[in-house]
Parts: sequence; C-alpha cells; structure tokens
Amino acid sequence: MNKWGYVVNYFYLPIDPEDEEIHNKELKKFGISDESSLIMSDKGNFYPLLKNKIIKSWERLFEPFDEKSTLSQATIWEIKREWVVDIIHR
Repeated sequence: MNKWGYVVNYFYLPIDPEDEEIHNKELKKFGISDESSLIMSDKGNFYPLLKNKIIKSWERLFEPFDEKSTLSQATIWEIKREWVVDIIHR
C-alpha cells in the first residue's frame, strides 16, 4: 500500500478523497469499470486524456510524504543467486 491506501497497479492515484470521487465519476461517465484497461489495453487509445491523467498521477508516488498520514509504502526486492539461471551455459 502507499500513502493513499492503494496498491499501485495501473490505477489513478488521487490527490484526496474529493479528487478520487471526481475521477470515479469521470470513469462512470465513459462506462469504464476497469481503469487499468486504459493502460494495459488498446482502450487507452480511445481515451487518451484519461490514460495520460492516470500515468501523470503516478508522479505523486515520489512527492514528499504527508506528515499527517499514518500510511506509508515500501517495496523490497531480493534476488537470490540460486534464482538466476545462466541461459548461455544450459
């Protein structure tokens, strides 16, 4: 989860609850039930403004953290040597 309470998976990151409500109304107006389809499929070609709005919202992930919020986000990756497969020597 991140500081907005979302798992980031091609979804819009709202500024606040009011912004989220406006965005959801916009999706409903165009009959879009799965906003990730705007990013992951050709559907985004038919709604380029919405697609760009979603992509632009991801920049908020790197904005300074709001001190008043108790939510935070972290991603930890570990790659173990035994997971790496040497394709050339197979």
